[in-house]
Amino acid sequence: MSVKSKPFNKKGKSSANQTIDSNSSPHNSSNTSSQQHNLDDIKWLMYLEAHKRVKDNEANIKRQVELANKNLEENMLNYNILYAKFASLLKLSALHEILQRDTEIELPLEETEKAVENIKSKLNSNTATGLINITELEKFKKLLDGAEDHENISVHRSQVEDLKNTYESIQLTAESIKASLDVSITQGIDYFVEQINLPNAKN
Repeated sequence: MSVKSKPFNKKGKSSANQTIDSNSSPHNSSNTSSQQHNLDDIKWLMYLEAHKRVKDNEANIKRQVELANKNLEENMLNYNILYAKFASLLKLSALHEILQRDTEIELPLEETEKAVENIKSKLNSNTATGLINITELEKFKKLLDGAEDHENISVHRSQVEDLKNTYESIQLTAESIKASLDVSITQGIDYFVEQINLPNAKN
């Protein structure tokens, strides 16, 4: 009676263990696949967020540079207008002073005409533009193009660096979790294999 029962029990245990193995393997596989998808989603979302912030910072810096350039052009225009008004006021003041003297004043007309002709010749021969230092002008243009609040630039740079460090930290944590999951899954599979083979080894 006992001899016949041993194969029956062996077969029954083997069938039960096979049922456990067949039921557990797809479950573990689906969990691993789901966890991998979740990690990939987190990586992708962090990348998109970092990319969005970098683009927003670039757009913000460009917008502020354009605003600074616009303000500079407006200030230059206002300066030219005020300078013209100031020159006109000086001429009117000088004329008023002369008229108040009630005396004849000999004006150096010949020297004035020579000075005017000299100025005209310089302007016509592009001498005035030649007096401008091109190197200094280019440096000034670069300064105008880079007109930006340096504190804001440092803040943006710090934010981008912090975001980069956070992303790298999360990436390392995700890799560590993934490695731990792989080890746990391997240990679980080994445990089930040992449980299945244990009755066979005893017999």
